[in-house]
Amino acid sequence: MAVASALTTAHAAGIIHRDVKPANVLIGMTDAKVTLTDFGLARISDEQTMTGRGFIMGSHAYIAPEIAQGHPVVPTSDAWSLGALLFYCVEGRPPFDQGTAFATLKAVVTDPIPAHPHSGDLGPTISGLLVKSPSRRMTIHQAMTNLTTTLNGTTLNGVPPAASSRLARPGAGRSRFPRRSWRTG
Repeated sequence: MAVASALTTAHAAGIIHRDVKPANVLIGMTDAKVTLTDFGLARISDEQTMTGRGFIMGSHAYIAPEIAQGHPVVPTSDAWSLGALLFYCVEGRPPFDQGTAFATLKAVVTDPIPAHPHSGDLGPTISGLLVKSPSRRMTIHQAMTNLTTTLNGTTLNGVPPAASSRLARPGAGRSRFPRRSWRTG
């Protein structure tokens, strides 16, 4: 929700982030505050692209299909990246990563959305954000509505989540990844 909210604020100001990925989402160690960082590739909606023909800026595993194909960047391009980020959060890997830049970009453009068996009630939101066509893709506002519904304890059809839901299982709040801490100074 915090990343979606940050993107909504940026889009309202006419800014498209273009590089939403796990490395650009910081979570505070003491307050769990979520911050979207690194607007280094961001652009104003009306600006010309910063890239030349055949050159793609951004992280291949989180880049929207229209960007991979050289089409204009639009706010729903960030929605795609949010979907890839959510996929990573529940599955522990990017949805279309194939190991090399070329193979990953080809998969982003041509492959169907991979199964995401751990997504539970987030599944429809992830699938909606990863739609290939930007005009048919779920918007960030729609995703926020879905996420709010899920957070409030109902699925999109109004039925409470199953007791076997990933979030309802003991230990579900624990990360599958080792905890790391970095100290500066």
